[in-house]
Amino acid sequence: MPDSMPVWAWILVTALSSSGFMAFAGRLADRWLARDHAVVRRGDLASELESALSASPTITGMGEKLNRDFAHMEHIDRELREFRLTQLRQCLFAHPYDQNSHQSAIESGEEYIRLGGNGVGHKRLSQLEDNYAQRVAADDWDYTHNRP
Repeated sequence: MPDSMPVWAWILVTALSSSGFMAFAGRLADRWLARDHAVVRRGDLASELESALSASPTITGMGEKLNRDFAHMEHIDRELREFRLTQLRQCLFAHPYDQNSHQSAIESGEEYIRLGGNGVGHKRLSQLEDNYAQRVAADDWDYTHNRP
């Protein structure tokens, strides 16, 4: 601060210059905001895009095809599940011929029930587990006799 200028003058110059700067900054902000109004907002874009897509016959046709494909895939999933249950049921109800096949039948029975197998599968699994426990207790792994 120069010695020739009083303190009150410096305060006045500082206030005027800072308010002038603030006015300039305000003008810039107004211009920036005015330009920002021309920008499409995310919500507006989403609704415009949704209406354009719903009006498009190509997109509508693709959506219908996807719905048909999804229904077809659900049908295939159901068929695969039924096929898997059939495989597990065959293993579960086959007579074991050694310790390994016995363990495999028990594991198949557990998977069969986990996938929603029926009550007969529960009973067969119980029989296999009981028979396996007897064989473990007796240390009898000869499957040529005493078939369940």
